[in-house]
Amino acid sequence: AKRSAELALDAASATGDEGRVAIALDALKQVASMLGRYEELERYADELRPLYARRNDRWLQQFVDLETAFASIAHCRFDEARDRLDRSLAANREVHDDGNEPLHIATFSSYHRCRGDIDAAVETGRRAFELALERGHQEWTGFAASQLGGTLLQLGVRKDAAEVLTVGVDAAERAGA
Repeated sequence: AKRSAELALDAASATGDEGRVAIALDALKQVASMLGRYEELERYADELRPLYARRNDRWLQQFVDLETAFASIAHCRFDEARDRLDRSLAANREVHDDGNEPLHIATFSSYHRCRGDIDAAVETGRRAFELALERGHQEWTGFAASQLGGTLLQLGVRKDAAEVLTVGVDAAERAGA
C-alpha cells in the first residue's frame, strides 16, 4: 500500500495539481497511521495541512488533526493531543459531519484513558457509543464500543463490558468494518 501511494504521489506531483497531491499524501498518511509509523504520519500531515488550508477543505482537515492526535497520545504529548482533538471536533461540527462525530468523541475517550482519567474515559466513551447508536453509524458504533468496552474491562465491569462489546461486534459486522 505504501509503495502504491508513493507511486501515486510521484504521478500527482508531476501534474502540479495540488488536489491530486493531497489525495496521494492522504493515502500515505493513512498507511502510516495503520502501521503505527507516527513520525511518518505527522510528516505527511504537515504537508497536507497547507494544501487543505489553501483549498479551505475543513472536512479533510478534521481527519488530519484527529489522526495525528493518535501520534501525540502514543508519544505522551497530551497537551498537543488535546489541541489536535479539539481542532478536529471543532472542524467536524463546523462542517456538520454528524455521522463522524462519534469517532471524534470516542478518540477523546482514548485520550482520557491514556492520561489515567478512567472516569472521564468511561463518561466520554459512553457518550460516543450512545451517539453512534443514535446516529445509526455502524462502523463508529463498533469503534466506540471497543473503546468503552476495553475501559470497562479494565475496571473489571465485565457484564457491562460484554453487553457493550456484543453490540459493537454486531454493528461492525453489519458494516463490514
